[in-house]
Amino acid sequence: MNVNADVIRVVPATHTPDGKPLEPEERPVVRDTQTGSVLSFNTGQVINAAQPTIIQQETTVGELALGLRRTCATCKHWDNLGWQAFRRECDKGEIGERAFVNEIRAAIDSSQDIRYREQHAIDPNDPNDVDIEHALDGLGLCRALTEIRSRFQQRFFPVVTHPWAGCPDEKEPDGTCVSDLYQPRDRGAATAASRAYDKLMEMARTKAPTK
Repeated sequence: MNVNADVIRVVPATHTPDGKPLEPEERPVVRDTQTGSVLSFNTGQVINAAQPTIIQQETTVGELALGLRRTCATCKHWDNLGWQAFRRECDKGEIGERAFVNEIRAAIDSSQDIRYREQHAIDPNDPNDVDIEHALDGLGLCRALTEIRSRFQQRFFPVVTHPWAGCPDEKEPDGTCVSDLYQPRDRGAATAASRAYDKLMEMARTKAPTK
Protein backbone atom coordinates (compact mmCIF):
# COMPACT_ATOMS: atom_id res chain seq x y z
CA MET A 1 0.00 0.00 0.00
CA ASN A 2 1.37 3.39 -1.05
CA VAL A 3 0.72 6.49 1.06
CA ASN A 4 -0.23 9.35 -1.26
CA ALA A 5 -0.93 11.98 1.40
CA ASP A 6 -0.96 12.22 5.19
CA VAL A 7 -2.96 15.21 6.46
CA ILE A 8 -3.43 16.30 10.09
CA ARG A 9 -6.30 18.65 10.98
CA VAL A 10 -6.70 20.27 14.40
CA VAL A 11 -10.43 20.50 15.08
CA PRO A 12 -11.60 24.10 15.80
CA ALA A 13 -12.71 23.56 19.39
CA THR A 14 -11.62 25.43 22.51
CA HIS A 15 -14.09 24.02 25.08
CA THR A 16 -15.65 20.71 26.02
CA PRO A 17 -19.44 20.31 25.54
CA ASP A 18 -19.93 21.25 29.21
CA GLY A 19 -17.92 24.47 28.80
CA LYS A 20 -14.54 23.46 30.24
CA PRO A 21 -11.61 25.16 28.43
CA LEU A 22 -9.37 22.79 26.48
CA GLU A 23 -5.62 22.90 26.87
CA PRO A 24 -3.74 22.78 23.53
CA GLU A 25 -2.80 19.12 24.02
CA GLU A 26 -6.45 18.24 24.80
CA ARG A 27 -7.85 19.60 21.54
CA PRO A 28 -9.27 17.00 19.13
CA VAL A 29 -7.32 16.23 15.98
CA VAL A 30 -8.05 14.18 12.85
CA ARG A 31 -5.39 12.44 10.75
CA ASP A 32 -6.39 11.46 7.20
CA THR A 33 -4.01 9.06 5.44
CA GLN A 34 -4.77 8.83 1.72
CA THR A 35 -3.54 5.63 0.13
CA GLY A 36 -3.43 3.76 -3.15
CA SER A 37 -4.20 0.18 -2.21
CA VAL A 38 -3.80 -2.79 -4.50
CA LEU A 39 -7.17 -4.43 -5.09
CA SER A 40 -7.03 -8.10 -6.06
CA PHE A 41 -8.64 -11.50 -5.70
CA ASN A 42 -7.18 -14.00 -3.25
CA THR A 43 -5.84 -15.84 -6.31
CA GLY A 44 -3.38 -12.98 -6.79
CA GLN A 45 -5.08 -11.54 -9.87
CA VAL A 46 -4.92 -7.75 -9.64
CA ILE A 47 -8.17 -5.88 -10.33
CA ASN A 48 -6.99 -2.35 -9.65
CA ALA A 49 -3.38 -1.47 -8.92
CA ALA A 50 -4.17 1.83 -7.18
CA GLN A 51 -7.57 1.81 -5.52
CA PRO A 52 -7.83 5.10 -3.55
CA THR A 53 -8.94 5.01 0.08
CA ILE A 54 -8.66 7.14 3.22
CA ILE A 55 -7.73 5.90 6.70
CA GLN A 56 -8.96 8.30 9.39
CA GLN A 57 -7.66 8.55 12.95
CA GLU A 58 -9.41 10.70 15.57
CA THR A 59 -7.57 11.44 18.82
CA THR A 60 -6.18 14.38 20.82
CA VAL A 61 -3.30 16.68 19.92
CA GLY A 62 -1.22 15.45 22.84
CA GLU A 63 -1.62 11.76 22.02
CA LEU A 64 -0.95 12.21 18.32
CA ALA A 65 2.02 14.54 18.92
CA LEU A 66 3.66 12.04 21.26
CA GLY A 67 2.93 9.23 18.81
CA LEU A 68 4.56 11.14 15.95
CA ARG A 69 7.64 11.73 18.08
CA ARG A 70 8.17 8.21 19.38
CA THR A 71 6.88 5.64 16.89
CA CYS A 72 8.34 2.15 16.74
CA ALA A 73 9.19 2.64 13.07
CA THR A 74 11.69 5.41 13.90
CA CYS A 75 13.21 3.62 16.91
CA LYS A 76 16.57 1.86 16.68
CA HIS A 77 15.19 -1.09 18.66
CA TRP A 78 12.49 -1.88 16.08
CA ASP A 79 13.53 -4.68 13.72
CA ASN A 80 11.28 -5.50 10.76
CA LEU A 81 13.84 -7.70 8.99
CA GLY A 82 14.47 -9.64 12.18
CA TRP A 83 10.76 -10.25 12.51
CA GLN A 84 10.53 -11.46 8.92
CA ALA A 85 13.31 -13.99 9.53
CA PHE A 86 11.82 -15.09 12.86
CA ARG A 87 8.38 -15.49 11.28
CA ARG A 88 9.76 -17.68 8.48
CA GLU A 89 11.50 -19.91 11.01
CA CYS A 90 8.31 -20.19 13.07
CA ASP A 91 6.23 -21.14 10.03
CA LYS A 92 8.69 -23.98 9.31
CA GLY A 93 9.10 -24.99 12.95
CA GLU A 94 7.37 -27.20 15.50
CA ILE A 95 3.71 -26.80 16.36
CA GLY A 96 4.47 -24.50 19.30
CA GLU A 97 6.51 -22.16 17.11
CA ARG A 98 3.86 -22.10 14.41
CA ALA A 99 1.23 -21.38 17.06
CA PHE A 100 2.97 -18.12 18.04
CA VAL A 101 2.59 -16.58 14.58
CA ASN A 102 -0.85 -18.12 14.10
CA GLU A 103 -2.02 -16.39 17.29
CA ILE A 104 -0.92 -13.07 15.79
CA ARG A 105 -2.76 -13.94 12.59
CA ALA A 106 -5.89 -14.68 14.62
CA ALA A 107 -5.55 -11.39 16.52
CA ILE A 108 -5.30 -9.46 13.25
CA ASP A 109 -8.29 -11.29 11.80
CA SER A 110 -10.43 -10.57 14.89
CA SER A 111 -9.34 -6.96 15.36
CA GLN A 112 -12.25 -4.53 15.68
CA ASP A 113 -10.10 -1.48 14.85
CA ILE A 114 -11.73 -0.30 11.64
CA ARG A 115 -8.77 1.92 10.67
CA TYR A 116 -6.37 -0.99 11.02
CA ARG A 117 -8.64 -3.27 9.00
CA GLU A 118 -9.01 -0.66 6.25
CA GLN A 119 -5.23 -0.27 6.10
CA HIS A 120 -4.79 -3.95 5.28
CA ALA A 121 -8.05 -4.66 3.46
CA ILE A 122 -7.88 -6.59 0.18
CA ASP A 123 -10.84 -4.49 -0.96
CA PRO A 124 -10.69 -0.94 0.57
CA ASN A 125 -14.48 -0.87 0.55
CA ASP A 126 -14.74 -4.05 2.59
CA PRO A 127 -12.70 -3.94 5.83
CA ASN A 128 -14.04 -7.38 6.73
CA ASP A 129 -11.72 -8.93 4.14
CA VAL A 130 -8.24 -8.35 5.61
CA ASP A 131 -4.99 -9.39 3.94
CA ILE A 132 -3.49 -10.96 7.05
CA GLU A 133 -0.10 -11.71 5.46
CA HIS A 134 0.18 -8.06 4.35
CA ALA A 135 -0.51 -6.97 7.93
CA LEU A 136 2.10 -9.42 9.23
CA ASP A 137 4.70 -8.04 6.82
CA GLY A 138 4.48 -4.61 8.43
CA LEU A 139 5.19 -5.72 11.99
CA GLY A 140 8.57 -5.79 13.74
CA LEU A 141 10.39 -7.11 16.80
CA CYS A 142 11.09 -4.66 19.62
CA ARG A 143 14.62 -5.79 20.50
CA ALA A 144 14.73 -3.82 23.75
CA LEU A 145 11.43 -5.12 25.15
CA THR A 146 12.20 -8.62 23.87
CA GLU A 147 15.45 -8.62 25.84
CA ILE A 148 13.75 -7.41 29.02
CA ARG A 149 10.90 -9.89 28.85
CA SER A 150 13.17 -12.76 27.83
CA ARG A 151 15.26 -12.08 30.92
CA PHE A 152 12.17 -12.13 33.10
CA GLN A 153 10.72 -15.24 31.43
CA GLN A 154 14.15 -16.96 31.39
CA ARG A 155 13.57 -17.90 27.75
CA PHE A 156 13.38 -16.12 24.41
CA PHE A 157 10.18 -14.09 24.54
CA PRO A 158 9.65 -12.13 21.29
CA VAL A 159 7.70 -8.87 21.49
CA VAL A 160 6.12 -7.92 18.17
CA THR A 161 4.81 -4.41 17.55
CA HIS A 162 3.16 -2.30 14.87
CA PRO A 163 5.33 0.45 13.27
CA TRP A 164 2.92 3.18 14.42
CA ALA A 165 2.89 1.92 17.99
CA GLY A 166 5.06 3.16 20.85
CA CYS A 167 6.44 2.07 24.19
CA PRO A 168 3.75 0.62 26.50
CA ASP A 169 2.90 2.74 29.54
CA GLU A 170 3.54 0.02 32.08
CA LYS A 171 6.05 -1.76 34.29
CA GLU A 172 7.27 -5.32 34.19
CA PRO A 173 6.55 -7.65 37.16
CA ASP A 174 10.04 -7.00 38.49
CA GLY A 175 9.41 -3.23 38.48
CA THR A 176 11.32 -2.40 35.29
CA CYS A 177 9.67 0.55 33.54
CA VAL A 178 9.30 -0.01 29.79
CA SER A 179 7.50 3.20 28.85
CA ASP A 180 10.69 5.05 27.88
CA LEU A 181 12.75 2.60 25.84
CA TYR A 182 12.53 4.68 22.66
CA GLN A 183 15.79 5.75 21.00
CA PRO A 184 15.75 7.39 17.54
CA ARG A 185 17.14 5.19 14.80
CA ASP A 186 19.33 8.01 13.52
CA ARG A 187 19.67 11.79 13.65
CA GLY A 188 17.35 12.27 10.69
CA ALA A 189 14.56 10.30 12.36
CA ALA A 190 14.97 12.26 15.59
CA THR A 191 14.93 15.62 13.82
CA ALA A 192 11.88 14.80 11.70
CA ALA A 193 9.96 13.46 14.69
CA SER A 194 10.74 16.53 16.81
CA ARG A 195 9.69 18.88 14.02
CA ALA A 196 6.39 17.05 13.59
CA TYR A 197 5.76 17.25 17.35
CA ASP A 198 6.59 20.96 17.56
CA LYS A 199 4.52 21.82 14.49
CA LEU A 200 1.43 20.03 15.76
CA MET A 201 1.66 21.68 19.19
CA GLU A 202 2.12 25.06 17.49
CA MET A 203 -1.04 24.46 15.43
CA ALA A 204 -2.98 23.62 18.59
CA ARG A 205 -1.76 26.75 20.39
CA THR A 206 -2.11 29.34 17.62
CA LYS A 207 -5.11 28.24 15.60
CA ALA A 208 -7.67 27.84 18.33
CA PRO A 209 -10.69 30.05 17.55
CA THR A 210 -12.14 32.28 20.24
CA LYS A 211 -15.41 31.18 21.79
